[in-house]
Amino acid sequence: RAKHVGRDIAASIKNLVGGELRGYTELLTEARRQSIQRMMAEAQSRGANAVVNVRFTTSAITQGAAELYAYGTAVRLEPLRPDIPPAEQVGLVTPPRTAGETSP
Repeated sequence: RAKHVGRDIAASIKNLVGGELRGYTELLTEARRQSIQRMMAEAQSRGANAVVNVRFTTSAITQGAAELYAYGTAVRLEPLRPDIPPAEQVGLVTPPRTAGETSP
């Protein structure tokens, strides 16, 4: 994504006196949203239906340019309880098994 020259000048001035640089905040928010969409599309193309342990990293490339990395682990999740819709299973956990106990 490219910054607008006018915003860049205004942001430079605001940066001197302090405060949130809203133009940059919006730019980073959009970059994060787009990177999540791309990551999910890539995960789905590999047969996954979720990405866990998602992390974001940024680095400066040059003056006024930065890059954003989003990465995580693509996984294939299965419902804990087939009788409950997946959207309602948020928060369900499998209880720990005791020694010698077999899975149901």
